[in-house]
Amino acid sequence: MYEDNTRIALQDIQVRDVTNKQMVLTDKEGKYAIRAKVGDLLVFSSFAYETDTVVVTSLHDKEVLLIPKGHVLQGVDVNTNAAEVPNFINPYAPKQLAPGVKYQTDKDGNAKGGVAFDISLFGDKAQKQKALEAKQLANDKVRAKIDAAFNAKTLIQYVPLRGKELDDFISLYRPDVDVYSDKNFNLATYVNNSYKEFMKLPPEKRHLVKLKN
Repeated sequence: MYEDNTRIALQDIQVRDVTNKQMVLTDKEGKYAIRAKVGDLLVFSSFAYETDTVVVTSLHDKEVLLIPKGHVLQGVDVNTNAAEVPNFINPYAPKQLAPGVKYQTDKDGNAKGGVAFDISLFGDKAQKQKALEAKQLANDKVRAKIDAAFNAKTLIQYVPLRGKELDDFISLYRPDVDVYSDKNFNLATYVNNSYKEFMKLPPEKRHLVKLKN
């Protein structure tokens, strides 16, 4: 079970056999096993993805691709220029942000989250300060995108939380710069997993603990 286009394995997708009424969930690798026979109708559903149905034509493994729901596909306008974020997959590609400042990449050149800068390119203290400011600016832009994606207006479409409970959920699970910048980050999957973790917490722990002065 994978997300269409990105091929990210989808966990906890509900797989239901309409014929015999059995139901299972996919594991972290997107795999599942259900008792079914040729001719049965399987329904694949999740709050974040379009429901799909498949008629069992053989008992061999079959790959199923789910498409994120329409409201997940909308672009997010976070500044004067609209920033399209298809499927809320990480929109960042490795690129130079300022002299000596760029998104961190892995050995294959893919963005892996966070911002790095080469201090050796900056000779004096003033130039090093400019490098630090450039890094901070880059991180601020990422945070703006996080704010545009991870807020009450957006999340109310995906989780049955409201009011203070939703505010607490946002406070506890708002992704940081490194998490959001990861090339495999997907908002729908992240929210789904975070919500399940949130519901496992006892009520007294479903909020940030205020530190005493």
